[in-house]
Amino acid sequence: MVDLDPVHRALGEGRFADAEAMVAALTIAHPDSGAAWMLRAMLACQSRRYAEAESAALHAAGADPACAQTRYVLARARNGRGDLAGAAEACRAALALRPDYPEALVSLAIVQRSRGAGAEALALLERAVELRPDMAEAQHNLATLLAARGHAARAAAAFERSLGSGTQRPDAWIGLGEARLALAQWPDAVAAFDRALDADAALPAAHHGRGVALREQGRYAEAAEAFQRSCDLAPDHAQAWNNLGLAQHALGRDAPAETCYRRALALDADAVEPLVNLALLFEERGRFDTAEQLLRAGVERHPEDARVWNNLGVKLLALQRAREALQCFERATTLDPAFHSGHLYAGIAHLQLGDYARGWALYESRWAAMPALQAARPVIDAPEWTGEALAGATIVVIAEQGLGDALQFVRYVSLLAARGARVALLTHAPLKRLFRSVAGVATVHAFGDALPPARWQIAMLSLPRLFGTTLATVPAGAAYLAVDDACRVAWSRRLGAARGLRVGLAWAGDPRPADRRATAVDRRRSIPLTDCAALWSVPGIEWYSLQKGPASSQIAALPQPSPLADHTHALHDFDDTAALVLNLDLVISVDTSVAHLAGALGRPVWLLSRFDGCWRWLLDRDDSPWYPSLRIFRQSRPLDWAPVIERVAGALRIEAGRRGAPNHS
Repeated sequence: MVDLDPVHRALGEGRFADAEAMVAALTIAHPDSGAAWMLRAMLACQSRRYAEAESAALHAAGADPACAQTRYVLARARNGRGDLAGAAEACRAALALRPDYPEALVSLAIVQRSRGAGAEALALLERAVELRPDMAEAQHNLATLLAARGHAARAAAAFERSLGSGTQRPDAWIGLGEARLALAQWPDAVAAFDRALDADAALPAAHHGRGVALREQGRYAEAAEAFQRSCDLAPDHAQAWNNLGLAQHALGRDAPAETCYRRALALDADAVEPLVNLALLFEERGRFDTAEQLLRAGVERHPEDARVWNNLGVKLLALQRAREALQCFERATTLDPAFHSGHLYAGIAHLQLGDYARGWALYESRWAAMPALQAARPVIDAPEWTGEALAGATIVVIAEQGLGDALQFVRYVSLLAARGARVALLTHAPLKRLFRSVAGVATVHAFGDALPPARWQIAMLSLPRLFGTTLATVPAGAAYLAVDDACRVAWSRRLGAARGLRVGLAWAGDPRPADRRATAVDRRRSIPLTDCAALWSVPGIEWYSLQKGPASSQIAALPQPSPLADHTHALHDFDDTAALVLNLDLVISVDTSVAHLAGALGRPVWLLSRFDGCWRWLLDRDDSPWYPSLRIFRQSRPLDWAPVIERVAGALRIEAGRRGAPNHS
């Protein structure tokens, strides 16, 4: 028997070159020693001399045909040379000799995964960890394969077992972090990436993953720092630059965001995400033409990508070119029939064109296209109403989306009541008192209140479809909201005797800082109060603020004495606001809930509509089928309110002269 102890001692003492020299001499002196040849093969493999390792392993196999380990070493050598078929053959030979050989199972799994046989690789790794649960390499490879196949929960568990088996390799922590990202376990993902960075602070993948987890928690400044570090370490990583752009974008840092998106596109001209994000950035700035040009170039480069077609359609909608937009949405949904956003925007385009039959039907895709909307929908133990007989049945009508939507579509409650339904209305708390005045409503509940047992439920914006609403059949015959006489009279006393035409003004919407797109829309629909200065010069007008929220602070910057009387501190809910509106002759409002309130009360209301106006105001009209008392003043250019204010001032002069004296309800 060949004495290999001196070789093992040299290895134990770190004298690798001496060990290799000794084992080479032994194979010359003892050419029939399978053990010596196998050790030589293992050392050559470790030094990545794979051709030598393969030759030595073949000598070992010839000397000892029953040795499974020799076939395993041969497989490693062949794998190192890129001979995957030969490596698989050697692994199978090792397993034929020793079926419960976990190292050979792992090696064959790695080879088969490289050859595209993922299912077989998964089964091999599962068998290996069954045999050796504490085998870190098997657990790590199993976790990696599970993650690649989309099994995030199982991958996370396998990474945890791998780390618990003694290995603290940073890539295992990164793998665990990425699995937790896939599971939306944001804080746990940050913790895993932090452990990887504790081991090696120069890992771009760990910084990048950490940035993603921080961004998903709304920690944009920290996310930007993490993405920046990833970009510094891996400046050619296009996705990291795109994500850095998203973080900067969320922080309102438009110029750095644009730079990042352009850098991502320079690195990967075929990347879709930075293209779409850059177009969105231009859209938010009101630069719709630039966004359109960018996306037109995008569809030329990516003609089979539904996302690019959809985003081009959205920009065309903003440019009030709904028919062209429809072609884009149809292209997107043809490419990907399950692309819910394309169906939703096609519905919006039809609604903007007044094609309500197709529009309402496609608008139902909002639930799939807007996961946050679906998640916010209250869980009610009743089936959805689809038009069944209602006589005597209780139906819960759920207000959805914004306050303006609820104010506009609550009118359908009366139509349900006319069919014999007992309507329980579930709505936003500020609307609860006012909505008790809706004809046919049985009970009104704020979100979170207990509800009565119900036979049916329905979301409010599904009702126009179920009632077959067309432009000709919009239920808009009369005011459908009212206020208690005592409340109206109390507000009349508060305002005192009129000295001219009483006009209420709401110049801004809700900025919704948690929703980037909603914030951008609000920037385009809201008007700085100082830009309304031309209105104060119209004689014979008493101005009243109807503005709540942060924008109300702009009153303090007006010349003193202020042209705007401000009683909004006494507006506790929409019932109070309605009572104030009923004591005014006219309401002028940007596209926000105040405009809907005035219209629902039947009061004259002038809507100041941004260039990319909402679908509900249709196209090229200065009136609305939804509110007979509403008149629309539209922007002709994005973000340019000056001509709108001038037209409104001119119309006010005519109105004040025509009315002569105030006319209050």
